[in-house]
Amino acid sequence: MKRCAGWTVFLLLAGVANASARQPVPYGTAPDSMLAEIGNRGANKVAVEFYNSSSWSPAMQKVEAGDRDWLLVALALSPGTDGAATTDLSLSISRALRTNPAAVLELFLVPSPPRLDLCVGWAEFAGHRTFESAWAEVTDKISSLETVESSSLQAARDACIGKLRESESKLRHIYSMIPE
Repeated sequence: MKRCAGWTVFLLLAGVANASARQPVPYGTAPDSMLAEIGNRGANKVAVEFYNSSSWSPAMQKVEAGDRDWLLVALALSPGTDGAATTDLSLSISRALRTNPAAVLELFLVPSPPRLDLCVGWAEFAGHRTFESAWAEVTDKISSLETVESSSLQAARDACIGKLRESESKLRHIYSMIPE
């Protein structure tokens, strides 16, 4: 009986620890409060806390949707992320090229050095079973980028489109190794 009670206590404590790890962040998730918190405590501390909260996924959806305020939060958080948080953040920013290409170019590709790695988010192709499906996502990004007309963004736009077009041969190779 003591052994069973010990396991019960362990499981309860593990459940409490897990539940507390996925609570919303205490400072709220409005972009302005996030930016203030990053400014006060640093990107690393906030990124770790935010990634382990229940607020992370909804925020990444807002980044992916191209919400400029959330793209600013992503920019401020990015130096403090690592591992899975970096992958999530980069993937969301990359996908935002389809919804708000001008903001992504301005914030991530015009500053030096440009984050050209964000043009082709390789992790986003994991959900595609065929080359055609993956390539359709790339061409969606290219089409969105081609709508950007601002002269201050043209060099970044063209570099990003170039990276995307270069990815075709790599994608063809990757998908040629997948059995049908």
